[in-house]
Amino acid sequence: MRVAGYTSYPFHYEMIGFLIHYCRVRGYELVIYCLLGRDMGFIEMYRQVFGLHDPGCGVEFRDVRQFHLEWASGFDVYVCLTDDDPVFLSYEMPIFDKTICIEHHYKRRQSKMKHCLSFRPHMDEIAISEVKNAWIMVCYPIFHQKIHYLPKTHVVILGSAKYYKTQILNRLRCIHGREIAIDCISRDAEGCKFYQDGQLRNGISFEIYRGIEMGYVIELIKNADYVITDVMAGKENYCYEGMSGVIPLAYATLTPIILSSENNAGLRLKSVIEFDSGGHEDIILRDMDIELMKREREELMEHTFEGLDGLVSRILG
Repeated sequence: MRVAGYTSYPFHYEMIGFLIHYCRVRGYELVIYCLLGRDMGFIEMYRQVFGLHDPGCGVEFRDVRQFHLEWASGFDVYVCLTDDDPVFLSYEMPIFDKTICIEHHYKRRQSKMKHCLSFRPHMDEIAISEVKNAWIMVCYPIFHQKIHYLPKTHVVILGSAKYYKTQILNRLRCIHGREIAIDCISRDAEGCKFYQDGQLRNGISFEIYRGIEMGYVIELIKNADYVITDVMAGKENYCYEGMSGVIPLAYATLTPIILSSENNAGLRLKSVIEFDSGGHEDIILRDMDIELMKREREELMEHTFEGLDGLVSRILG
């Protein structure tokens, strides 16, 4: 079977990994149409993780501008990686009945594609969906173990924000009494964004990483103890309307997650440290069971495969 994955956005490249993993496991041939040269190192990272340097590997990346010339060249299934992709939706082609659409929002934002899966776990319970449990977790295995050796407790923030909520960051306390280092990775991160909500307390430092390639991002996360979300001002809608892309990446790298209890009430993830976003109590960074997280990742990937298999079967008849 031949599958075409599609994105015309210069972001959301984190969505491609789960599709590569799925097609490799199922033995499907995959062509990804995307903006080559604007992938921030994702494509090379995928080639390293999945061993895609061999031309006969079954996975190919092509410029998105080739799609309108090649869409009819024998693809059995299409995957639109973002439900509001304006270029894909602009086509008037007889392929929408053969397209799986990944929805990023809690509301249905398009009507052309009927085979839809939600990007956020359990989102189908509040969104209009034709299929029960029609959600996926777009994670895949990058690492299979976690090794801690840095002297400080490293916490990664991944993503842009109006500013970072230092009042929440100041509540972080390592159970072993180690100092905490915040590694902030974003295309537009600035040190001043850590001062608009107050000063960081003694014992917490931060480092800014701007515009770095994805391979370096993975190295930072590999060496980190946790990733944290729900501390970015302007991104509060994640709790109700979508999900931060750092969460699937955390499962891919087996890096425990710190997130608000409001967010996890919908996500229902196990390998997390929860906090009350409006509270004042310490957020204790305890040791996490990485084997438990690995098993949870397997369960999430199994659910994802079941959802994809079901829609592929529908499309193929």
